[in-house]
Amino acid sequence: MLQFVRFVGMRFILAIITLLLVTFILFSFMELGPFRPIRCADYIPLDKFYVVRWVSWVKSVFLHGDFGRSCVLGTEISILLGTKFWISLGLCFSSLLLSYLVAIPVGIYSATANKPALNGFLRFFSYLGLAIPNFLFALIIIVAWAVFFGNTPTGLLSREYNGVPWSYDKFVNFLSHAWIPVIVLGWSTTAIAFQPVPPLLSEEYSKLYVTPARARG
Repeated sequence: MLQFVRFVGMRFILAIITLLLVTFILFSFMELGPFRPIRCADYIPLDKFYVVRWVSWVKSVFLHGDFGRSCVLGTEISILLGTKFWISLGLCFSSLLLSYLVAIPVGIYSATANKPALNGFLRFFSYLGLAIPNFLFALIIIVAWAVFFGNTPTGLLSREYNGVPWSYDKFVNFLSHAWIPVIVLGWSTTAIAFQPVPPLLSEEYSKLYVTPARARG
């Protein structure tokens, strides 16, 4: 249990460091680019060095939960992140659930069924999940859908539901679009979850307690 807590804590610390590094790189790109965010000058003091501005922004995020305002839309970023955070969280959990619902039963069947051709195909399919990046898999789905059905299933909502309050019809429309990111996100996760299932189950089947258990029915 202690090792698990250490593992989670270390992952959390690495995630925070990664986020800080990404935000610093973005601040650096904004400073080194051919333009500067003049429209944000009313709430970002551009007369200070950009490292000082970055440190001030990080303090504001961690101490007050204030992400500032969007230089493009002019609205609070916390408002923009509100619904999008829960949508992203729902997509992540849905893809994770899908991956285990597929990987565990298929892995059990692969270990118990004496079908070398099927096992080879499943291993090859899982290797594809590890080898093909998610963005490429998403492009393949979009292009294939456009070729066979004549339209591109991009976005999480249809145009008429953008910017309107949530309702039953909007939720149904969201579900009709959400299957693509769920499958894309679950693509590699399914491959990772499938890999250890057949060998672990085959190892358990070879142990001595399995033979009398089978004899007892």
